[in-house]
Amino acid sequence: MKTTINFRVEHEVKEQLEFLAEADGITISEVVRDIIIHNLTERGLLAQKPSQVIYLDLSQIDFTNITSDKNNLDHE
Repeated sequence: MKTTINFRVEHEVKEQLEFLAEADGITISEVVRDIIIHNLTERGLLAQKPSQVIYLDLSQIDFTNITSDKNNLDHE
């Protein structure tokens, strides 16, 4: 369950949070949430969420004719 936390920061800290949020295309709340979660995880106080993994079966692909020449790629 999510809850709201209110706190005060120096003006310079808010400006830096705004900069990060704008650079990443997210809200200040998301920046602060990410910082808090990262800090708690690094300290071992919060379980790390497993990364999303995608498995691809490439066993049926013939890689024998692949070259490293970039000019062989079709660009449309």
